[in-house]
Amino acid sequence: MVGDESNCYLNGDQIGKEERLFNLDRLSFGTNNMFLVLLPGYPAREEVDEKKIDWEYAQNELYLKKSQIEKQIQEER
Repeated sequence: MVGDESNCYLNGDQIGKEERLFNLDRLSFGTNNMFLVLLPGYPAREEVDEKKIDWEYAQNELYLKKSQIEKQIQEER
């Protein structure tokens, strides 16, 4: 299941279609399940300091992206 019903996020963005995973991607299922994708030898999607990625980093990333989306929705109204 993807889209609004899935409550799945990749690097803070809601997953709305099939996505390819890269090294150091962060996956969130719901609000309590966070996973760090480790694919040694493969490139990362973006420049990220691996040592800084932890639970708080992933939660903050998700919170900031959700806040941006909510702000855009309010501005459109």
